[in-house]
Amino acid sequence: AEAIGFNCPAADSDEPPVPNTAAPALIAALKDKHKEVRQAAAGTLGYLEKFSDSVVPALIAALKDVDSGVREDAAQSLGQIRKLPESTVPALMTVMKDKDKDVCEAAIYALGNFGKNAAAAIPELIKILKGKNRYSRSEAAQALGKIGTNLAATVPALVTALQDEQLWV
Repeated sequence: AEAIGFNCPAADSDEPPVPNTAAPALIAALKDKHKEVRQAAAGTLGYLEKFSDSVVPALIAALKDVDSGVREDAAQSLGQIRKLPESTVPALMTVMKDKDKDVCEAAIYALGNFGKNAAAAIPELIKILKGKNRYSRSEAAQALGKIGTNLAATVPALVTALQDEQLWV
């Protein structure tokens, strides 16, 4: 199968085969002049975990795209893939401070998916938990729960968040 350009999953897998050319084509599409193409590529790359060595660096670069939709989908895809935390977590921590709230929330959610590998984000997540945006607070609370480390700092912050006037949090 690989000879004809397909990467076949394990015999007991329900996954369809993915063309070996899919990842390079989608990575190239991240540089397209049309933001819709870049955004679609960023979102689709999240399903190509088996190509993470090439996909993750491309998605990290896409976190700097001029279009917020591309940045948001790149963050979501990185959280879906959950690979290469040593480079992905710092990049997502930077994006948590993006001027677009949807991008911030996607980065926060993605960090939670890295579990204990995202422990470095805990201080910033606790700050967000005390912020004004209820959706960001909610994402931060969930991410802190998924990370599950540094309980001495996390638990008091989450207990305080239980008093939040917004049900979302």
